[in-house]
Amino acid sequence: MARRQLSDQAGEELDVLRQRPAGRDRQWEQEQRIRGDVVTYRGIPRGLQTRIKKIAAKHKINIGEVTRRFLEYAIAAYESEALVLRPVEKVARRTLYPDDL
Repeated sequence: MARRQLSDQAGEELDVLRQRPAGRDRQWEQEQRIRGDVVTYRGIPRGLQTRIKKIAAKHKINIGEVTRRFLEYAIAAYESEALVLRPVEKVARRTLYPDDL
């Protein structure tokens, strides 16, 4: 196919700019969620996310693995009663972070 100059296409409609790329295939993500391999938590402050990313980068390991290790450590501390949760009343629910209200 011969190359054409943009000036040769002056009268043609440029569909390239109007075409939207096909949506991403999300099959893999759906399968992981169904199997329970992917978990998402809301309400994690951006500063905490940044700190986890920095730790992962420092050790050159996956962010998910760093997060998993911290969760496992915290749950073990909670189960051994080294970590005590003290929720306070909040309208319609309880929270551990009353200052975020």
